[in-house]
Amino acid sequence: MKNKTILLLILFAFFLSSCGKSGNKTVEKLNDEIKNSSIHFSLSPKEIKMLKKSYKDFTDKEKELFNKILKKYDDFKKNNGNLKLIFEKDILRIKQEISNIKNNNDINFVKESSKNVKLEEKNLDKNSTTYLKDLNLSDGGYIISLTGNGEFSYYNDDKLVIKKEISSNENPKFIRIIKYSNSKVELKGELNANIVKDNINYNSFKFLPMGYFLIGKDIDEGNYEIKLKNDDTNIYLIKNTKENIIEKQEKESLKNIYLKKNFALLITEANYIEINKLK
Repeated sequence: MKNKTILLLILFAFFLSSCGKSGNKTVEKLNDEIKNSSIHFSLSPKEIKMLKKSYKDFTDKEKELFNKILKKYDDFKKNNGNLKLIFEKDILRIKQEISNIKNNNDINFVKESSKNVKLEEKNLDKNSTTYLKDLNLSDGGYIISLTGNGEFSYYNDDKLVIKKEISSNENPKFIRIIKYSNSKVELKGELNANIVKDNINYNSFKFLPMGYFLIGKDIDEGNYEIKLKNDDTNIYLIKNTKENIIEKQEKESLKNIYLKKNFALLITEANYIEINKLK
């Protein structure tokens, strides 16, 4: 009986020793994987903090930064498919958010503008400066549809009104402009741009894309509540369009804002906003 007990103790000790060695190998292997992954894929504290945010809260610069991280991640996974990254869960979450945005039914302002009339679209050349008077367009509002990568700028009398960077992982961006005698648009990078006449009645449609609107012409004068769809959207009132005197509106004031005739409304960093006239 004593011999059996000793034998069982020896076997039990051997079993624990084997488990310990196996466990050590697993830990060492994990440490090596983390070490190797850190060597080939590292992020700055700023980038790590950004990955904790939702994609819809990214600024344009953060979207550009994430595109670079995503390319770096894709290249890393091609060569190190089995290695796990500390940041992988956040990267995949944001990729899914982008996919959801692409599949979301955002408002297509070009389609809205062409519901009752046939539109003539004009293509704008890449990396170009185009004076709208050279396109033989009538005066008034126009919608520009943008896809690809690059920078869009809109000027009146050589004064910059709107500047927007576009990323290829986004749905088409719609920017509303007004053609004046000396209006021009600039395209930089790999941007695809079409321009169409804006026929939308915004007083009844109540959704406005990013861009430039005249009070009393595009929108009736009066008190309005403006609802933002993006946290980084900015609303400006241009009280003197000739001098381009601009006042940024605080978000709290948008619950009841007075839009005066001959003022202009400028919307930046938005897919669209909702506007409702108050009684």
